[in-house]
Amino acid sequence: MNAQEYVEEIMDKELFDFWIKSMEDVGYIHVMEDGAPYHMGAATARRKQYEQDGWEGWGPGTWPSSSLDRNPIENLWHILRTNIRKRRLKVLKKKELMYTLEEEWEKLDIELLNRLIDSMLYRLQVVIDAKGGSTKY
Repeated sequence: MNAQEYVEEIMDKELFDFWIKSMEDVGYIHVMEDGAPYHMGAATARRKQYEQDGWEGWGPGTWPSSSLDRNPIENLWHILRTNIRKRRLKVLKKKELMYTLEEEWEKLDIELLNRLIDSMLYRLQVVIDAKGGSTKY
């Protein structure tokens, strides 16, 4: 994925809609990006536009790019990769990969997603207890 694809497929579609709905449902939230290359370039310009329009709380500045990944989304990506590999398909084209990823995403158990989200407080406490040192996460 490049920055332009990230803007078109993520920022201007599902993620923005999810962000707005979440703000309506639960109040102010942050969208955290980790500083991946596609979070830069065109995505930076789009975030500046959002800020000019009055939207705040979006961007790589809310999640340090050099931090250890304690974010439960990483577990979810691992589960999706594992499920795709279990298919024993050689996904060669982007369209095939997207279709396969969407199929596997739809199969995910909502309880699994909720457990990952609910684990965040525990993950943070483990980091605090370890004074920022190594953890199992």
